[in-house]
Amino acid sequence: MGKETTETVNKVNAKLALFKALKEAGYRTELDSSSVPTVICKNADDMEHTIKEVKKIVKDLEYNSSFGVRIMRRGDINLVEDDVVAGSEEAVAAEDTDAIDFNNDSEAIQQAV
Repeated sequence: MGKETTETVNKVNAKLALFKALKEAGYRTELDSSSVPTVICKNADDMEHTIKEVKKIVKDLEYNSSFGVRIMRRGDINLVEDDVVAGSEEAVAAEDTDAIDFNNDSEAIQQAV
């Protein structure tokens, strides 16, 4: 395997490891088409605390690629797990809000927090 291929495989493995760690920590997590592990918060009030906790996990894993934290959107009703009833006001209230996508850049993280 060439150096580029090895680096690509390592990045994919790191993203999958972060995704798994976030799931194991109890977060609702997605790995969308852009392969960015993203935590989905129930509402905006949870974001600040969630960002701090996710940053700790990222640091512990020595993960150095992109990740995201966002609140639930109207289209996420299909992703709802047992703890939220589909169609509830709480799930629908957080409609169409942009995700915060971190490139593990300390300046971007500080601005978000």
